[in-house]
Amino acid sequence: CGRRRAPQRRRAIGEGGGLAGPAKIVDQPARGAIGHRSPVIIHEDSSLKSARDLLRSAGFRHLPVLGKDDRISGMLSSTDIENFFLWIDNAVENPEAVIANMVVKDIMATKIITIKKDQTVEEANDILLSHGIRALPVVENLKIIGIICETDILHYYNKK
Repeated sequence: CGRRRAPQRRRAIGEGGGLAGPAKIVDQPARGAIGHRSPVIIHEDSSLKSARDLLRSAGFRHLPVLGKDDRISGMLSSTDIENFFLWIDNAVENPEAVIANMVVKDIMATKIITIKKDQTVEEANDILLSHGIRALPVVENLKIIGIICETDILHYYNKK
């Protein structure tokens, strides 16, 4: 099983990083930080094709979606988009015509699970695991300030 380690204080998402203090989630590029501040986002009225192109060009797998009031209204993943494109190709005779009229809010996930910046890395990990999701928007007053995904947490625990 491995060596027993001394208990550590639970680390808050908004706290200091590296050996000098607890890790941060969204305050990159601080040493030991995890997550991403100012994530790539998309508006719910953006075209589905532009969302797919953005995910591909940016190299991300998750896009927080903003509504009319610039608050988070959904999440869109590369898996959601690719599955939809595969389905539509087989479901209709002219998929390009259908896709041309679709926007992000037509397929985004609207049941959003978020985390606050003062929650711990361990809490973020527990939320991801218990809900079977791969990314958590970090919010403050319903405004997105960052995003943390499973890869960020894996890297964090790997460096400990």
